[in-house]
Amino acid sequence: MNGYMATASNVSSDEVQIRDIGKSFGLKLTAYEAGPGMKVGTKTDLSNVLLAHADPGMKQVMLSWWNTYSKVYDVLHQFSLAGYWSRYGAWGATRVLSDTDGPKFSALKQMQNSQ
Repeated sequence: MNGYMATASNVSSDEVQIRDIGKSFGLKLTAYEAGPGMKVGTKTDLSNVLLAHADPGMKQVMLSWWNTYSKVYDVLHQFSLAGYWSRYGAWGATRVLSDTDGPKFSALKQMQNSQ
């Protein structure tokens, strides 16, 4: 979880520069596939990567990520509500629609309720 938390608290200077250029033209910065990610297609340590997305600590990673990136981005989109997790990504906030108590989905609910 440490690797995910490290990226959750670090916005690159490039992202800030892109935001500032966009603002000078009256544009908003949008993250289409927002949230903690993984190296797509990886087979290295895949079981642990997928376990991390289901770990209760992922909720705090999501909340930290959203808090950090919302300071730079105007709009953050969760890529997918539900979806099968594989080496090609763990894009869904949950793996199945019936699981609304998992860490990623719980974080989204908390963020929505804080708006």
